[in-house]
Amino acid sequence: GYWTVGNSYLAEAVVQPTDETIDFYVTGNVHGSPTGDHDSNVDNDGVLYVGNYENGAAPMAGHLGEMIMVTYSEGPDDIPPSEVLLRSQRLEIEGYLAHKWGLTADLPSDHTYKTDPPRRDSVYT
Repeated sequence: GYWTVGNSYLAEAVVQPTDETIDFYVTGNVHGSPTGDHDSNVDNDGVLYVGNYENGAAPMAGHLGEMIMVTYSEGPDDIPPSEVLLRSQRLEIEGYLAHKWGLTADLPSDHTYKTDPPRRDSVYT
């Protein structure tokens, strides 16, 4: 499989606001097809399952060091946030976590925050 026992990863699931599909990233790298491999189904029962499927069929065999959830609300006139804004915020959070957890070597070589972390006030606003 993709995961190696004993290694650390930044695993990300980004729910696209337009169609509620999920894009997956591992330490800044696209994992799987770049857009919409999975439907989120987060709103079916009101529960977000982390580390397992709803039926318990695939429990996570590891530790969760940190979880950040960001909610994007629609703008004026019900306009969803732009793809550029979503990507920019995802890169900042990836950069912050990669520097915090010592995973910068695993970021893509062209990642905005591979060398220097984002400014603290840009991540926490």
